[in-house]
Amino acid sequence: MGCCDVTRGNSCATTVQVLTEKKIEDAVIEAIETAAPGDALSLAMFYLSDRDIIGALKSAEARGVGTRVLLDPNKDAFGREKNGVPGRPVAHELHDHGLPVRWCDMHGEQRHMKRCSSTTPRGRAR
Repeated sequence: MGCCDVTRGNSCATTVQVLTEKKIEDAVIEAIETAAPGDALSLAMFYLSDRDIIGALKSAEARGVGTRVLLDPNKDAFGREKNGVPGRPVAHELHDHGLPVRWCDMHGEQRHMKRCSSTTPRGRAR
């Protein structure tokens, strides 16, 4: 996907949203549920424990959406050592369902941003 320079009057087919709280969950579920067979869906989260999102990911994979998940390992948070919950059990569940799950390579920092993107087989953003 190329860049688009809107400062020079070019139009852009990509939409970016900045959301907080419940709006994040709603937007992620909508993106997952509207992904079509053959689309590529990428999801990156700090904590992934929402059962509706997990269920939507499993459904997307079952209907032929190429799904990738990137999670924070939750080794530490806000200066405290952690045991990987909720990431580890959810990653196990998704992996057992056939979804590829990868871990961020963290060194004391957190991957706190939430990101979800979907592209068509031709590489166009949904």
